[in-house]
Amino acid sequence: MLGDDLQAFARHVDVTFEAFGSRRLSEGAVGTWFKQLQGFALRDVCAELDDCVRRLTRPPACADVWKSLNERRSEHIEKIAEASKAAEKRDADNLFAGRTPIGEEALAELRKLLQKQPIDPKAWAHRIIDRYCDGDSSINPTQLAMACRALGYSTEDLAVIRGNR
Repeated sequence: MLGDDLQAFARHVDVTFEAFGSRRLSEGAVGTWFKQLQGFALRDVCAELDDCVRRLTRPPACADVWKSLNERRSEHIEKIAEASKAAEKRDADNLFAGRTPIGEEALAELRKLLQKQPIDPKAWAHRIIDRYCDGDSSINPTQLAMACRALGYSTEDLAVIRGNR
């Protein structure tokens, strides 16, 4: 509760004590209650006071209201922690064990690709060098230079290879 909530809190305490047929708390007592319950939200405190009217036969003590609010807060934190753990478990189950038809198809495709022979990333360079060494004169000099650079050959090496074929 904030300092601005003091008047609303005092009115609610007065209404609560009137519901029990008890005399109103003094201004100092209301101030003490406010200080003790300041760590809780005004709506939670008012809801607890309303519950006290429904449950109890006599006006509540400040310590009883504080204890009840603290227990509610603890239960709320525990529920959030349980929900978080359940969500983490559910996410982990979906990640590692949950299977979908689309996921099964993708897994089958990956397995097929892994069973095939790996593709040589420099196969294009080998094809250009082979064509050049076989006497193909239509190869662009830039393509030939790039293929030589990719495979680590020099043009002199290619002349020797071409002469040996």
